[in-house]
Amino acid sequence: MNFKLFERALVCFALLLGVVVIARGVVTAEIQESVPSRDSVGHPGLWTNPTASTLTTIQNGWGQPGTHFVAVNPKTNRIYLSAQTDDLSKGAVLVVDGSTVRMIEKIPLQSDSLVDKVWVNAATNRIYIRALTAQVICVLDGNTSAFLGELPVSGVLDLAINPITNRLYVSTVSDITVFDGDTHANLGVITNSGGALAVNPHTNQVYAALGSIRVIDGGTNTLVGTIAPSFSVDVIAVNPETNRIYATSHSFGDCPIYVIDGGTNSFVAAIGDPGSLDTLVANPTTNQVYLNRYGVPLRILDGNTNTIGGNILQSEGDGIALNPANHQLLVAGTSLKVLSTLNNTIVNRTILRRGPTKVALASTSNQLYVLNRFEGGTVIDTQTHAVQETVAFGGKSEIAVQAVTGRVYSVSDSQVPGEPGKLFVFDPTTNMTTTINVLDGQTASYLNCVAVNSMTNRVYVGGNRLFVIDGALGTVVQSVPVGGTVTSIEVNAPTNRVYATVRPFTGGEANLVVLDGNNNTLVATIASGFFGRDLTVNPLTNRIYVPRRETAPGSRSFITIIDGVSNTITGTIPIIEEAADLELVRVEVNPLLNRFYVIGTDGTLRIYDGRTNSPISQVSVRLPAPAFYRFDEQVNGLTVNSTTNRVYVTDNAHDRIVVVDDTPPFEKGPQIFSFSPQSGPVGIQITITGSKLDTVTSLRFNGREALFQADSATQITATVPPGATTGPISISGAGGSATGPVFTVVRTK
Repeated sequence: MNFKLFERALVCFALLLGVVVIARGVVTAEIQESVPSRDSVGHPGLWTNPTASTLTTIQNGWGQPGTHFVAVNPKTNRIYLSAQTDDLSKGAVLVVDGSTVRMIEKIPLQSDSLVDKVWVNAATNRIYIRALTAQVICVLDGNTSAFLGELPVSGVLDLAINPITNRLYVSTVSDITVFDGDTHANLGVITNSGGALAVNPHTNQVYAALGSIRVIDGGTNTLVGTIAPSFSVDVIAVNPETNRIYATSHSFGDCPIYVIDGGTNSFVAAIGDPGSLDTLVANPTTNQVYLNRYGVPLRILDGNTNTIGGNILQSEGDGIALNPANHQLLVAGTSLKVLSTLNNTIVNRTILRRGPTKVALASTSNQLYVLNRFEGGTVIDTQTHAVQETVAFGGKSEIAVQAVTGRVYSVSDSQVPGEPGKLFVFDPTTNMTTTINVLDGQTASYLNCVAVNSMTNRVYVGGNRLFVIDGALGTVVQSVPVGGTVTSIEVNAPTNRVYATVRPFTGGEANLVVLDGNNNTLVATIASGFFGRDLTVNPLTNRIYVPRRETAPGSRSFITIIDGVSNTITGTIPIIEEAADLELVRVEVNPLLNRFYVIGTDGTLRIYDGRTNSPISQVSVRLPAPAFYRFDEQVNGLTVNSTTNRVYVTDNAHDRIVVVDDTPPFEKGPQIFSFSPQSGPVGIQITITGSKLDTVTSLRFNGREALFQADSATQITATVPPGATTGPISISGAGGSATGPVFTVVRTK
C-alpha cells in the first residue's frame, strides 16, 4: 500500500467523519423517559431512567429466584451472591462469571448457618461470608472454592477491606478487629468503635458508623476523631478520589444523607430526606453514589452537585456492588441486574406516529433522516430532537446520506415485474426528490440496500446485482454480478473498498464480497456462513464486522471480524445469551471511539471495545411489541454519530426514535483510540486518533521520544523516530498518560 496516499485519504476521511455515518436498518424498541442534561464541564447529569439489563436468574434455595447480597472481584470478574443450599439447612455462595453473566458454581458452606452479607478481597482472591445464625465470618478460597475456616469474631456487623494495605476490618457493636489479609493473623482490636464500615485506601483511614462516625488511622489502628451528625447513622460509604464520606440511617426514615469532607472531617452538606437506606455505594469514576433500599427504586446522588435523582429500577435486595474494572453496578434480587454506570443512557425518545424504519445521519446539518412505513420520511434535528418536517423520500427499504452534497438516497424493497428498479434522490437544498432507473425492465426489481462513498461520490445499490452509480451524473456506471442477492452494503472510504453480504441464488448461507471501488471489480469472496443481514466497517482500523448466526437449532449468534487488508477472518465474538431465537440483525461502528454496536431481536444494544473485542456494556432499548407485529416490522434502524457519540435506534412498533448517549465521561488524561498505518519504517508519519490529544506534551514509540503535532483534540500526526523499535505508542499530557496498541517498525535495507 502507498502509505502517503493512504494518509492523504485518511485525512480527507477524517474531515468527513462525523459528517457522514451511513445508516442501515436495525432492530429495536424500548424506551424510558428522557435523561440527563450535561453541566458546564460536560459531566452527565443525573439519570432519570437509565436502563438495566436482567442478565441471569438464580435460584436462592427457597425454590424461588433471587438473592439479596452481592460482591465482585474486579481482577477475576467473578460475582459472588449469598444463597442457601437446596434443603435450606446451610448457607451457600453462588459464583457467576462476570463476562458471560452465568452461574458457574454453587458452593455450600461448612458452617451450619444461613448466610447474608458477602465481601471479596481482590488482593488475595478470598471471599468472606457472614453466617447469619452464628454471626461469624466464613472464608472461601476464590481460586479453588475451598472452605478455609472462620474469622474468630462473633456478633459480626460489617467487614471492610483496604486493598492497598491488605488489612481486614471486622466490626461488632462495640469494637473492630483488624486482620492481616494474607495470614488472617489478628493485628489488634480497636475499642469503642463499631457498626457499618468504610475505608479510604488513599488516606488509609477507616470510618465506623454506629450513631456517630468514628475515624480510625489504619496505620496505627488508633481512634483519631469523631464526627457527630444530628441523626444516628449506620450506613456509610467513601469516595476515595474526592475524599468524601457519605453517611445516613437504615433505621430512621427522616435522616438525611450527610456529606463529609474527609480532609477536615467537617460537614459539607445534609441532603434532603431520601428515606431509610440499606446500602450506599460510591463510584469514584463518575462521582456518583448509588442509594439502595429494598423494595424502592434505586437512586443516584450526584457528588458534583449534591443532589439526588434517579428511580432507575425497583430494588429487590439489600445488596448492591460496583465493579470498578468495567464500571458496572450489580444489583441482586429476584434476578441479577447489571447497569453501566459510565454512559449508555437513553437521553431522548422522539414520537413519530408514522412507523419509523431506517435512519441515516447528516451531521453537518445535525439532521437525522428517517424512513417511515407511513407518510414518507421524517427529518429530525439531532440537537433538539424536534421533528422538522415530513419529506417524500420515495424509498422505504434503506437510506444513506452523501456528506459533501447532503443528498439523501433511498431504495424500496417492492418487486414490480417488468419495471425498472428505482433509486430515489432527495436534494435538501431544493426539497425535491428525483429517481434513477437502476434495472433495465427485463428483470423484476428488488433493491434493498444502498451506501455512499462521499469521497468519490459513488453510490452503491444492492439487488440481484451490485450497482455502481455516479452521484454527480445520476447514471449507472456498472452492474456487477455477484452470484446472488445483495442484502447489505458498506464502504471503507479511505481504501475505496466496498463490502456487500450476498445470499446465493442457489440458496444456502451468505458470503461477503469485496469490490475495488477504483475499477469496480470483485477482489475477494469470503465464505463464512454469514446470516447476511448487515455489516459495518471501521475505516481507521480497516476491520469489518458482520453479524452471523448458525442455522442449526439452538445455535448462538456471533460477530465475525474480518481484516480489510488481507480479507481474512481474524476472529469471532460469541454473544452472551443462549436463546435460540436471538438474532443479531444490525451492527454499527464509532471509528473515533473504536467501538462497535450490535443489536438483536431481544432489543438489547450491545457495546464492544474494538481494541479488545470485549463487551463494554449493554442497554435495553425495546418495549414489548404488539403481538400482531412481525419481527421485521418492529426491528429496523441503527446509526451512530461519531462526533457526538450518540446512537440512534428506531422502534417501529412504538413509533419512536431512541437516542443513547455513549460518551465516555471523566477521562482524566489524553486517550489513544487508534492509529494508522499500524506499521512502517523510521521517518514515516502516522495519524493517531483519540481524545484530549491537544493536551499531549510527550509521545513515545516503545519508549523512544518522537516529534509530533496535535492537529486537533482528536488527532495527532507523529513521526516514527530514529532508533524506534516495535512496541506500543504512549502519550502523556494534562491529567495523565495512556498507552495504545503496538506499532510495528519495518526495517529498510
